Amino acid sequence: MGTCLVIRYAEPGRLAHCFNNKLLLWIGGISFSLYLVHMPLIAFYHSWFLHAPGWPGMLAIGAASTVLGGLLYLTVEKKRMKMKWFIPLYLFALLLCVAGRQTEGFRNYINQEINSISSPQLHGASEIKSPEAARGFDKEAIKFNNNIFAFVNKSDFKGSAEPGLLQLGSPAKAPSIVLLGDSHASAAFCGLDAVCRELDISGIYVSSVISPFWNRELPAPPFDASYYCDEKKIKTLMAWLNVHPEISHVVIAQHWSARYDSKNVMDWKLKPLPSGEPAYSDSLRAFISELRAMGKQVILLAPTPLIKQNEVAKYIRNLIRRGETGKGQESLTCTRQKYREDHAAVLPILDRLEQEGLCTVLRILPYIPEDRPFNAYEHGEILYKDGDHMSSKGSIKLFRYLKPQLKEALKKESTASPGS
Repeated sequence: MGTCLVIRYAEPGRLAHCFNNKLLLWIGGISFSLYLVHMPLIAFYHSWFLHAPGWPGMLAIGAASTVLGGLLYLTVEKKRMKMKWFIPLYLFALLLCVAGRQTEGFRNYINQEINSISSPQLHGASEIKSPEAARGFDKEAIKFNNNIFAFVNKSDFKGSAEPGLLQLGSPAKAPSIVLLGDSHASAAFCGLDAVCRELDISGIYVSSVISPFWNRELPAPPFDASYYCDEKKIKTLMAWLNVHPEISHVVIAQHWSARYDSKNVMDWKLKPLPSGEPAYSDSLRAFISELRAMGKQVILLAPTPLIKQNEVAKYIRNLIRRGETGKGQESLTCTRQKYREDHAAVLPILDRLEQEGLCTVLRILPYIPEDRPFNAYEHGEILYKDGDHMSSKGSIKLFRYLKPQLKEALKKESTASPGS
């Protein structure tokens, strides 16, 4: 259609007579104009809301594109714009098409998002081959390499995600803080990075080191084995921390849940609460105790249910439709009450660890009021890039809210005694 319009405004030539159909020209012209408007609107939606538009967003963008595209074509038709102006516009539209295809994987947690929004500039980290090489970690010799760097030798990570290092906080300081966890640590990265810069603190985000305290005791992992850290990866991480006494604080951010007792990755939402504590609670205590024995202070990001009620119900209906659960109507009772129960079951575990002097807990939301939706924190709405993870803008907003708590936690001096 766009090609028809280009030829329509070309100087009369050999093919001009083939494109004299007025209806075809109007269809082609409006379609091309709509496309020129549509792709920038999609790009704007991505950059502002940090997630792909749903059906309501697509309908709104489509309506706006139709109106603006029609106005654009009427302007062009009236002024008889020459082909020399349409060729660059046409190429620009094709370029936007290619760029749009690259944003389809927008839910990948850290790489695309950090590179696509105005978050604090990353500074990367140099490659570390072994704990011995870690001793010579020279922050001034950092080499930028697409924001992701090897943590240890790739051969150590057969079949599992390879950890990477990202500069966290101020690049002018020696690293003193480490962030790790699961995908929630990726979501927390930009916020913690921004606040650390404000506090003039430097650190390292160790990506793809997921739930290091789950791997021994979970009776039925909901993910495949490659999702979890194996013993080798944990030992490498602990050895690396052990040879870095200047790293005094470890921040753990992840999805804490009391319902992980199913092989189905999402089916945990439908399960009743276990009678006792989650299976990983003992492993978590042991992991934190090991860090404290190294002289590290441990900071945990407290949990909050993030998935909206309507999204949960929609997902469960899809599960039923695909036959992945036989719960029927019982599945649709997965309401906010179940999240309150889950939230109430996890918080005391983290609080108990704090009371024992093992860690500091940053409380995002101390309780869930009856009238508050799942995607709201105590200080106001947070932007999400999907149903369960903060966007970078939301992450920065959250950590600025948590800044007083974080600042107080970072004042605590590390000691070698885990009970202090």
